[in-house]
Amino acid sequence: GPHGFYWFQLSPASTGAAAVVAAPQRLPELPLARTIDRVLAGRPLAALLTALPAWLRSRRWFGAKARRIRAISLRDVIPLPETDDLEARLCLFEIEYVEGEPDVYVLPLALADAVRAERLAQESPGSEIASLPDGRVLYDAFVDPRTGPALLSLLDRGRRVHGSAGSLGGVRTRAFRSVRGSARDRLPVAPIRAEQSNTSVIFGDRLILKLYRRVEPGVNPDFEVGRLLTEHDFAHTPPVAGALEYRPTGGDSITLGILQGYVPNESDAWSYTLDSVDQAYERALALNETPAVQSPSVARLLAVGREGLSPDVVQWIGGYLESARLLGVRTAEMHRALATSSDDPAFRPEAINSFFQRSIYQGIRTQLRETFSLLSRRRDLVPADEQAAVDAALRLEGPLLERLKQILAGPIGGRRIRIHGDYHAGQVLWTGSDFVIIDFEGEPGRPLGERRLKRSPLRDVAGMLRSFHYAAYGTLLTDGLASATRPEDVPRLQPWARLWYESVAATFLRAYLDALDGFDLLPTVASQLVTLLDSMLLQKVLYEVVYELNNRPTWTSIPLRGLLELAEAPDSTEPPRLG
Repeated sequence: GPHGFYWFQLSPASTGAAAVVAAPQRLPELPLARTIDRVLAGRPLAALLTALPAWLRSRRWFGAKARRIRAISLRDVIPLPETDDLEARLCLFEIEYVEGEPDVYVLPLALADAVRAERLAQESPGSEIASLPDGRVLYDAFVDPRTGPALLSLLDRGRRVHGSAGSLGGVRTRAFRSVRGSARDRLPVAPIRAEQSNTSVIFGDRLILKLYRRVEPGVNPDFEVGRLLTEHDFAHTPPVAGALEYRPTGGDSITLGILQGYVPNESDAWSYTLDSVDQAYERALALNETPAVQSPSVARLLAVGREGLSPDVVQWIGGYLESARLLGVRTAEMHRALATSSDDPAFRPEAINSFFQRSIYQGIRTQLRETFSLLSRRRDLVPADEQAAVDAALRLEGPLLERLKQILAGPIGGRRIRIHGDYHAGQVLWTGSDFVIIDFEGEPGRPLGERRLKRSPLRDVAGMLRSFHYAAYGTLLTDGLASATRPEDVPRLQPWARLWYESVAATFLRAYLDALDGFDLLPTVASQLVTLLDSMLLQKVLYEVVYELNNRPTWTSIPLRGLLELAEAPDSTEPPRLG
């Protein structure tokens, strides 16, 4: 999603969506082939390549649903080590589109007999790709509990397996032995069956192996950044033990997966935040009053954080304010760790200069124009009662373009570093007492080279602020999130939503800034800080509008509200109070 967002993520990416159970469909049939290798050759392969587009479009991890596929080819087939009679092949498929660059997707394939096929249909619906005349089924072997141990054995034994165009093997970090433990241990295996942008396998309470679906040449930032944080003893991310690496006969290596320590947790921060919002709304309805609310601009968030919240607001929100403060501290500590490597050019901090400021301006200007063009074309997809908000937003294109020019008005200050890149509440685990930050691969839809660029750490801050906004309004403006809120209470709760967002966002931001005091990562002049963070928020909310229009038009009201609020002028810097 856009808040990258999540395990299920809401913010356009950090949101949660209701599961849809499709009626069973007849599988396409391949010509009879005795073995998996015969399936991946000749006439069976030709039939499989014909059947794959429809199956791929049904997978959440397939990121090109809006693109027309021109051709699919099998780039390589790698035999996985046999584990408990599983005979699987790791396949790399190249997908060419009518327009744009091709993608490479990783898909392990295996054959299941009739008994196992029936079990797959019940336990992992949608994993079956095609059938054979003798009743066997070709399926996505990532759902098979035997596949994870087969891949883990490559790291345990330090071996490589070869295909026709490359080889697959493991890369260990210095933390491998301490994280992995003894290779003789038979750990329980549990593939995560929920649809996500990647696929993960949990080994007991010790390890998690995350496997990427769409891959590109080069080191995945998830491994690169995670390894650095592990080496710098950053305790609030899973320790990285190693990675699975594909080496083509020619060209750069490709990261196919990452092995990390498993972090026991109660939920992700997104679910935890939604629960806190629901509780605050229940208390709000019992108060029988309407709070005076104002524009939650960046300048106001800074002022409210500086002045502090009134006791009645603190009491109303409750313990989540302390969680927001702690999350701000952990976010700053992450950025400090990422900025401490001066020896590695890939991580060495760089000053924000006029060239970088202009690149921000040009990038957001192009994004803004494309977003407003799409919003105009797809206005009718938005629910009728929200189309007035669409019209109001469309009138903001000129003023927002003019306001964006502030990024060019003079030096901004601060530094560019490697950042999380797709930071939102769905990318953070809640242990019950602390936060653990996960998934450093950046926005999966962007090219790998772009995800490895150094950026202002305020880009991550903007992502988390938008998650708070999504949480505050998601339960009120959509029916896609589980909530006890009654439709008749929504108008009464909307002022409370703004107050909740402002208070939580200000608390998070104040804690973040305090934890970075003494570092030179951010602009030191308040007006420059406001300008830069304001630009990052605009960039994020524009991304959310496009995401929702393309995926969940009925959710577009949430980023639209954020867009309208960004355009408001702050009318006060007084901390919010009830009554």
